[in-house]
Amino acid sequence: MQQGIIEAVKERVLPFAFLGLATFLRGFSIAFANILKNVGLRGDKMAAALPLIKKQQQKV
Repeated sequence: MQQGIIEAVKERVLPFAFLGLATFLRGFSIAFANILKNVGLRGDKMAAALPLIKKQQQKV
């Protein structure tokens, strides 16, 4: 009797486990994409500022 209940619960919980894993992976991918976007923006700003930094260092 109890073994049947345990097996039935496993069958019902499996879709929720899959949904939880899918949600976790989606959140991770969104966070990673956001990090990559910000690194690209920061790189563009650094590339624009680098010539100015070099000019200031040459003056000193």
